[in-house]
Amino acid sequence: MWLDAGMDLGNHTFSHSDLHKVSLREYFEDIIRGECLTRRFMKDKGLSLRYFRHTHLHTGTTAEMRYAVEEFLSSHGYTVAPVTVAGHDWIFTQVYDKAKFEEDTNVIRYVGSVYVPYMEQCLIFAEENSVTLFGHEIPQILLLHLSSLNTDYLDQLLAMIKGRGYKFVNLSTALANEAYLTRDDYIGPHGLSWLQRWAITMGKELRGFPREPDTLLRLYVEADI
Repeated sequence: MWLDAGMDLGNHTFSHSDLHKVSLREYFEDIIRGECLTRRFMKDKGLSLRYFRHTHLHTGTTAEMRYAVEEFLSSHGYTVAPVTVAGHDWIFTQVYDKAKFEEDTNVIRYVGSVYVPYMEQCLIFAEENSVTLFGHEIPQILLLHLSSLNTDYLDQLLAMIKGRGYKFVNLSTALANEAYLTRDDYIGPHGLSWLQRWAITMGKELRGFPREPDTLLRLYVEADI
């Protein structure tokens, strides 16, 4: 369905294994398993499987781990799909799904009321800090998860994004911007956006990272999700 709609597909591993919790051998096997059907579907459309995104945005806790993954991806013809707008939509989603399961209409409405404004703050953070790093705004790459929340609020989310003056381009067009040639020397335990990685590499500080609403975080913790 995605390919028929003119979209591209990438590899995100088969089982969403975490590079920081499994061996390199297991991670590489999961990458290969993740491409078996996708590569065939792409070939049927006359396309090549080009992109890989690290699960949890984890790229390695040591230099050896990171470089081993980079060499593996390069040898298999992959380009890493970076992320510059990485809101924690999964926290909202898990509270939202639990509320829908329990038919808690108050929580359902609450999550919906704070989600799109939060995502707008994530865009503002990326816009303002891309100016801090590069002196101008850059094409942003947004990370969203397939979820009931994004299904229910996609129209509102897209309206907000377009209302900020955005138009949508494919990944290769975004990556053609010279900002995406910036060095990324980050090695560590956190799944950071590329804006954050570039800032660390450049010795610059980013400000204003949006925080999830306190009530949402309380619901998340209380649900023990």
